[in-house]
This record gives sequence, C-alpha cells and structure tokens, in this order.
Amino acid sequence: MRRFAGHLRANVIEYLALVLALCGTSYAFAALPANVVGTPQLRDEAVTLAKFSPAAVQTLQSAQGAVGPSGPAGPQGLAGPSRPVSGTFRSPSGSFELSVDDTGITLKGPTGSLHYDGSQLKATSASVSADGATTTSLQGGVVSLGGSGSTCKPLARVGDLAGTWIKPSPFAPTILVGVVTTGSSRVLACG
Repeated sequence: MRRFAGHLRANVIEYLALVLALCGTSYAFAALPANVVGTPQLRDEAVTLAKFSPAAVQTLQSAQGAVGPSGPAGPQGLAGPSRPVSGTFRSPSGSFELSVDDTGITLKGPTGSLHYDGSQLKATSASVSADGATTTSLQGGVVSLGGSGSTCKPLARVGDLAGTWIKPSPFAPTILVGVVTTGSSRVLACG
C-alpha cells in the first residue's frame, strides 16, 4: 500500500491532467450537436483516398450489387379538388374547335357551328341534316323550316289536299287523295 501511495504522490499532476482531459472530452462530446462537422465544413480536397484505410478504399471502389426488388405499392392517395372546366380546344389543323364556358358549349367547323346554352340548341350551317334509321322527328312549340316571322305559313292548312300513291299492281296504280281538316300552327314553312 505504501508503494501505491508513493506512486500516487509522485504522479498527482499527471493523474489530474488525465482527469481534466477526460472531463473536457466528455463535455465537448455531450455539448456538440449532431452533424457539426459535415460536408459544408470540409474544405475541397481535405479528405482524399490516401487518408482512407486500404479496406475502406476497396469497399468504396467495389462494384454495386444488383438492385433489390420493388416494395409493395403504397395506398391510394386522396382525390384532388375538382375544378370547373373551361377553355377552347382546337384540332391540330385548326379547322375545328370545341369551346366550353359559362355561356354554353360551342362546336365550330369550317362551314358551321353548333351552340348549346342550356336551354337552346342552335345549328348554323349551309346545310343541316337530321337522319334517323327508322324515324326522324322534330318536336317543339313551333317547328319552323326556312326562317321565322311573317313569311312563315303553316305546312298543312285546312282544305289542302294530301295525297298518297299506292301501287298495288304494275297496271293499276291507285292514288288516294284526302283533304286536311285541321290546320297546323306548329309546323311552318318559311321563305
């Protein structure tokens, strides 16, 4: 025990320096935040391959392994907010366009257009046709053919003749003629 006490007395300064060094290192380690020394703090060319161990250099220079399998698909995301659609869409040649805005929908072509405003459908063209495989019908409060206004006359007036031609045999065609007894105020021919 005397030898230990003598050794301790002879080396008090060394042991005190060791304790202070360990305490200072511990304090510095505990007081520094994470990632204090990182890429932004390093000068260019400060860390070179010569400063790495041969094993570390071998690890850095070895070929990459194969890409692992893809993980499972994630859950479906939430639907985004809906928004109104408006604008004009043109064909590549510019000959046709579709416009959608708060006034309605308009289709335009080289010689005509079709516009729907929510209550009325208006077709404007040099020629408009409506074809039906079995029946084509036009319905409305007034169906006007060729215009509107005072030049319009009912297509079927009281007293007009209506005829049907029937060909029961090649030698004796029959023509049935009738008389309109009720006039039409809904179907008008205008010109």
